[in-house]
Amino acid sequence: MWLKFKLGIFGIIFLSTLVFLTGCLEEPTIAPAKRPYSVMRVVNLSNSSKQIFIDSKQPDGSLNDVILPSTTVYFDMNSGKRRFVVKDANQDTIFNNNVEIISYEREIVIFGGSYSDVSENNTFSSMKVSEGEIYFNAMPDPGKVHIILANAFPGYYSESVEIKPVNFAVFAAYWQDPADSSASFDTTYISYTADPLKFGFSFAIGNADPGSYKFSFMNEADSSFVVADSSYFSADKRYYLFIYGNPDEFSVYRNEVESLPIRSIYE
Repeated sequence: MWLKFKLGIFGIIFLSTLVFLTGCLEEPTIAPAKRPYSVMRVVNLSNSSKQIFIDSKQPDGSLNDVILPSTTVYFDMNSGKRRFVVKDANQDTIFNNNVEIISYEREIVIFGGSYSDVSENNTFSSMKVSEGEIYFNAMPDPGKVHIILANAFPGYYSESVEIKPVNFAVFAAYWQDPADSSASFDTTYISYTADPLKFGFSFAIGNADPGSYKFSFMNEADSSFVVADSSYFSADKRYYLFIYGNPDEFSVYRNEVESLPIRSIYE
């Protein structure tokens, strides 16, 4: 009996010591989950913008003194809803909205239009263009070129409607030798869907031949050609043609990209 009692005591002490020692062992450290991020840049196509803030910060120095037209360098940004604040030359806030940044995407946030404190005259707005996932090389095949066309003109004030949009039909001519325009093809409507290019929309011409192109943009409403761009497009590059301006004078901002940042989702 006494022997069983002693064995029971020793058993309790042993188990207590084992539990104590187990509790003293260091718990494994679990690294916190990394927050999804994106790679982006900002394009300004408005004469109203002077300073642009993203979550109260300016990831690129050029955002402190914005010019027209301009683009920032690429920078990392936490994904999700980011607060964009745009101020004019008088330091008045003309835009204060969330913009959704998609996880692990390369995205362009574009500002266009003209600000007015009269709401029905205000056309200042934003749009986005995706450049693909950060881990995917979206550059053209060797010896080819990508051309992306985008309508960054939000519209203009009209007495009949508050904001009247301008939708574009796009025509193109091409010749391989920039010194010989006589070799150009017949002007052809190139919209992939045969739909006009509306504000906030873009479409891409992938893996085209390098050479000289003339893109003409026609206002669908009255069939008038309002602006054109004639340029040489070099191989192994991406080109963006943004239409912007006002109803009296449209312009094309031609943005050339030699390489895209390729990243990992595990960074």
